Amino acid sequence: MSLATPLGLGLGPLVGEVIYDTYGVTYLWILCSLLCGLSLCLSLPVQDSYTSGDASTSPTAKTASPVAKICAKSTQTSQKFGSILREPRLRVPTIIMTLAGLILGILITFLPLLIDSLSIPFRAGWFFSGSAVASFAIRPLVGANSDRYGRGPFVCLALLAYIISMLTLSQASTNVAFLSAGLLEGIGAGCLLPTVIALVSDRGLPQERGRLMALCIGGFDLGMAIAGPIFGSSRLWLSYSHLFLVASVIGSLALIIFLTANSQTIRLSLLFACGKTHDRYAISEIAASYPNSDPSASPAATTYSVPRVG
Repeated sequence: MSLATPLGLGLGPLVGEVIYDTYGVTYLWILCSLLCGLSLCLSLPVQDSYTSGDASTSPTAKTASPVAKICAKSTQTSQKFGSILREPRLRVPTIIMTLAGLILGILITFLPLLIDSLSIPFRAGWFFSGSAVASFAIRPLVGANSDRYGRGPFVCLALLAYIISMLTLSQASTNVAFLSAGLLEGIGAGCLLPTVIALVSDRGLPQERGRLMALCIGGFDLGMAIAGPIFGSSRLWLSYSHLFLVASVIGSLALIIFLTANSQTIRLSLLFACGKTHDRYAISEIAASYPNSDPSASPAATTYSVPRVG
């Protein structure tokens, strides 16, 4: 599912620059409006296939799996966004996505200005196209291997790629440097977004995953939205190169937070980040410790289908 986004991001800058150079900015915005309308028309027939049931009245309620029992309890006590955000299982992923959104906001806002200030024959569209190609290429590898080796190492890899990319941009003055930074940024985005979405899915019950993902990805959108107003004013005393240095510091902060706070203790956080232990907030771990209220239930009734990672 997430492969569609980098494909659009890769084609968009190239098509946009061709239309802008040939027909001008008016036709460019007309095309954007038509594409938005097409997306709306394609989304109208989509229907929600999920139907909720009352697990407490089900004939198999007494022999329900631990995950089903947790789902039934969560259905009865629906949480608000504020209370979900205070939970440790979601707090760190949301913070990581917000900081990543700040980095991307700085990139989108100030990269074209940095290129113009250097007066080099390089276009921002090439950067984003290279980034999208790298993001598209890395995602199949990330999806398969994060299920096998755990989410932690790929979150760390993504943040390291972001840090190196922003450091490269802070010193960039040639086409090769900008394109290399774009490829690194694409690797970071291609690793981070699908891995964090999978991590949140691991930690969420089936009927609450929509809320969890909306809140987590909402942090990413919030970071992009506030990056311009926050760092635009700092342009009075910081150069464009220094702003990308600040972006690398933000990425380092995100990495430190993930290494030390993604699990119950610093030790467990480091082990999970290195792929040496499973996620203690995953539903499989919660279900494993959930008490079985029916002693007569068969052993098969206490199993669950959510795979452990690590």
